Amino acid sequence: MDVASPVPPDPPPADRPPVAGGELRRRIVRGTLINAVALAGVDLLVLAQGLIVTRLLGPTAIGLYGIVTVTAMTVVGLKRVGVDEAFVAQDEPEQALEFQRAFTLELAISACFSLILCALAPVVAAVYGDERLLALMAATAYLPLAFALQAPTWIFFRRMDFARQRLLQGIVPVVTFAVTVPLAAGGAGVWSLVIGPAVGNLAGVVAAVRASPYPLALRWDPATARRYLRFSVWVLVSSLAVFVVNPPSVPYRVNAPLNRTLPLFAFARVIDPVPEMFTRPATFAIVSALTVLLCDGSTAALVIALLETSPT
Repeated sequence: MDVASPVPPDPPPADRPPVAGGELRRRIVRGTLINAVALAGVDLLVLAQGLIVTRLLGPTAIGLYGIVTVTAMTVVGLKRVGVDEAFVAQDEPEQALEFQRAFTLELAISACFSLILCALAPVVAAVYGDERLLALMAATAYLPLAFALQAPTWIFFRRMDFARQRLLQGIVPVVTFAVTVPLAAGGAGVWSLVIGPAVGNLAGVVAAVRASPYPLALRWDPATARRYLRFSVWVLVSSLAVFVVNPPSVPYRVNAPLNRTLPLFAFARVIDPVPEMFTRPATFAIVSALTVLLCDGSTAALVIALLETSPT
C-alpha cells in the first residue's frame, strides 16, 4: 500500500563510499574521530544537565523522573529490532523507495510501543503508589514515534557521512539542555524534565526531515517487511538477552519506602553517564579499526551501526 506521490530518482552521489584508493579506510578513520568526539560531548552535556538540574530540583524529583525514564527507555530499547541496521546493510537499486518502506515499518513498530507505554502508565503509578507517575509516564509515550521520525539519519549513516549524522543527532541533547535548565530554574519542577526532552526531540525531528535526501512517505510492502524482520529477529534476541542479564535498576517499593530510595536512585541516575564517557569512544575506535582491516563498504557500515546501538 502506497500513501505517497511517485518516488523521486535517487540523487547522483553514491550511497556507498568508494572503496578504491583507501577511501573506505579514510572515511572510517575520520568517522571514528567524529563519533568519539560526539559521544564524549553528548555524555558531558548529559552529565552537566544532571548535576545542574539535581541541584535545582532536588533528588526526590530527579529520582521520581528516573523511574519514568528507566521504564520508558527499557521499552524503547526493546523496540530497537534492527530496522535501521537492516537498512544500512541492504543494497537495493531504488534507495528512496527502500528508505520509505523501512521508515513505514519502523513507524508502525514505534506506534505499537507508544501504546505499550500508555498502557504501562497506570501500572507504574499503581506499583509505586504515586499518582504523579501516571501523567509523567503518559508524557513519555511519544518517544518511540519521535525516534522513528528521525529516521533520515540512517541515510547519512549508510553513506558514512558521520559528520552530518552526528550534527543532526546532536540537536536533541543541545536543545534539551537549553530548555530543561531554564525551566528547572524557573520553577517548572519535575515537568522541566518532560518538556525539555520533548522540545529537543521536536527540534531533532524537524532538522532530520528538512535534511533528508528522500521525502518521508508511507509505503507498506509486505515482502520488504518480512525481509527486514528476518534480519531484525537476531537484534531483538540480543536486546532481550541484555535485558535478562543486565535488567534496569529501579527503586522497588517492597524494599524500602519510595521517599527513602528516590535520593539514592537520583544519585545513580546522575552519575550513570560517567563510565560510558570513557568506554564508548574507546570501544568505537577499536571496533572501527578492526572493521577497516577486515570489511567491505556495506559490512563496515553495518558493523558500525550495530556497535552504535549496542550496550558498551
